[in-house]
Amino acid sequence: MDFSARGESELCYEISGGGEAMYRCLCSPMIYGCTYVMYSDLCYYSHNCFACVGLNNQKFCILNKQYTQADYEKKVCEIIEHMIKT
Repeated sequence: MDFSARGESELCYEISGGGEAMYRCLCSPMIYGCTYVMYSDLCYYSHNCFACVGLNNQKFCILNKQYTQADYEKKVCEIIEHMIKT
């Protein structure tokens, strides 16, 4: 939905760039080859990133800081919960 990119991508919303396959990306203009990326920009081939800018081949990052997978999943849930409440 509202997706203007090329390549095979699925379940993406509000994405305005891209050149490789992307999966489950949300509100992230100008990302390429990413999966599970939300509220990020200018990220390339990164996975599981939340609110990041300018990352390349990174994973499990929040605000450009890298976490373990378990910490990442816990913190993202907390952030999203807070976003919903406020």
